[in-house]
Amino acid sequence: MAWFIVISAAALAVLSAWLFASARRSLAGLQESIRDSWPAVQAACARRQELIERIVALCRKPLAEFPHLLDRAMRTGAAVSEAAESANVLSLAAADQAHRAAVDELLARAALHPQLAGSAAFKALRERVATLDARIDAERERYNGAVGVFNLRRNAMPFRLAAFGIRRGDFL
Repeated sequence: MAWFIVISAAALAVLSAWLFASARRSLAGLQESIRDSWPAVQAACARRQELIERIVALCRKPLAEFPHLLDRAMRTGAAVSEAAESANVLSLAAADQAHRAAVDELLARAALHPQLAGSAAFKALRERVATLDARIDAERERYNGAVGVFNLRRNAMPFRLAAFGIRRGDFL
């Protein structure tokens, strides 16, 4: 009877170690998917910032009487770039919201200017901004999906036991 208890205890220990290792590997894989999705968010933000710089350059003369709009679009874009490069998720969300508002205001004002309103190049740039905003939204959804799965799994048993020392992911 004693040998049965010893064998059962050893089997339970092996099974527990295997479950712990499997849970830890699964969490590591989910963390990797979060890390893999972040560069796409960064790249989309960088492409949008390059486009906004072109739009600001195009609008500089026609909107010379509104330098605060041009400066705000550039300043908020720089904040988005900085937050994306530093992987500061919470700062990126706030900076992106402010940047979109600044760009929307700039584009609305530019659309009222006759020289810009009739320009095919300006219209193409506006469409490209909308496309890049949609791309950023899609990449954010991919990132948030990976974070959501990670956080859900991290809080479930047996992953909760294996998650000691692994911090929760932040949503964007």
